[in-house]
Amino acid sequence: MTELAYMVREDWGQHGTAMRQQSAVIQDWLGSPPYVFATADRKTYESDHSADREFMTFVAHDADERHVIDLSDLNELRRTDKTISRPLIVLHPYKERDCDLLREIVTTESVARLFVIVWSPHDMVRTWLDGIGATNLHTGSALEAPDAVQLEAAKCWVGEQYNGLSGGNGKDAVVQLLRVVYRSRLSA
Repeated sequence: MTELAYMVREDWGQHGTAMRQQSAVIQDWLGSPPYVFATADRKTYESDHSADREFMTFVAHDADERHVIDLSDLNELRRTDKTISRPLIVLHPYKERDCDLLREIVTTESVARLFVIVWSPHDMVRTWLDGIGATNLHTGSALEAPDAVQLEAAKCWVGEQYNGLSGGNGKDAVVQLLRVVYRSRLSA
């Protein structure tokens, strides 16, 4: 099973005051280098003022402690016979296809330890990481797994084609879902 952790960039940097301390937290979780860094944009990474480069130099000070690849190179890991033995650090993934790729890598267990540095607290990848129980290294904890009944209710709700709340199928679906959630809470 893949161990998962993340940190939001603003929690890592804290206005330039905590990068060393937060990098030490990340290093403790990752274990000993070398690390594999996957960047979404190699061209941007190679510039002098790259956010990816800045993060890498704080987490892995020496060049021999890091191996940098393109995020697209991780497509190889979709196959169950391909693995990465070193800790994998994914830098600022934000596109839907990046999330899908990470999901598939975790599903195939192609990497033992995966850390994601998230650009914004509202990025889709953070929602996904929280949903599958990844540890937020800034807080040192993971969110609780979603309630199974609420999860099923949400799936039904999303699947309802006409979900307007004023009447009809949408109103009926909402009322039924609320009743199920209410009953499950009473029996818990």
